[in-house]
Amino acid sequence: MTPPGFTTVYIAGSGAIGALVAAGACRAKARYAMVPRTPVSSSIDVHAGNGAVTLTSFTAHPLATTPQDCLILPLKAYQLASALSSWQPYLHQDTPVLLLHNGMGGYETARRILPAKQPVYVATTSHGALKTDPETVIHTGVGHTMLGKLDKATLPDLDSRMMHTLSTFLPPVTWRHDMHRALWHKLAINAAINPLTALHNVVNGNLLYKGYREELQALCAETVAVAASCDVFFSTPELLEDVLNVAMNTAKNYSSMHQDYHQGRKTEIDAINGYIVETGRKKGINASRHAFLVEQIKQR
Repeated sequence: MTPPGFTTVYIAGSGAIGALVAAGACRAKARYAMVPRTPVSSSIDVHAGNGAVTLTSFTAHPLATTPQDCLILPLKAYQLASALSSWQPYLHQDTPVLLLHNGMGGYETARRILPAKQPVYVATTSHGALKTDPETVIHTGVGHTMLGKLDKATLPDLDSRMMHTLSTFLPPVTWRHDMHRALWHKLAINAAINPLTALHNVVNGNLLYKGYREELQALCAETVAVAASCDVFFSTPELLEDVLNVAMNTAKNYSSMHQDYHQGRKTEIDAINGYIVETGRKKGINASRHAFLVEQIKQR
């Protein structure tokens, strides 16, 4: 058994965060395999503060798993359904699956596609990574990872193995018993920062200027109302403060939505602001500011 507790850790895709996870596995001398959606020429170099790692362990398609393996999906939210459908025939029903993406709705997608018994974990991270070309990833900012479950399944041994694995690959990691609230908090921050940086073509730190304050406050207020309808409670002033702190701590960074938007790629707007709008609609709560941002991003 490899040090992190699983025989093989499969990593779906070959994106920037997935490369960080694989680099952590490589440093730990754990057995891993990246499964890119598109072929990788030969290797990916991951540059971080603790040195560079060259990733060379790739497989062209999903492989049959055992209960001793693990599948991590560090993908865009809109890629999740396709990836899970591709993997589902190869997954042993006791192989744990870890979802690692921005936005909401991924867990519901996984539960719809995977067997009811399949252990599903969710995580969110504030680590920053940028894929500068198909063979190079830069670790742009050290962050923190939160891990937990959204069901009531009691699997203490598997929980420990998953915690140990992610703590080795993408540290530091905190186990959250209130993972639903943690995801809403991350969603709220992304929903305020990401579309504004994309539409105004600015780094995160520019949102600290007073000209953005009213818009940020309005977005936070709508998110607070919609979250409360789902029994997740924040206050608008506290949430706004958290948004401003993230903008300050990542001041020189471009958000992932900015990168996608300005490079002509599909964005995660539906799983972020769109999720707030749709949830609000179902609950009878107006989220017009978020709806406007969804419309603006999609008008490109």
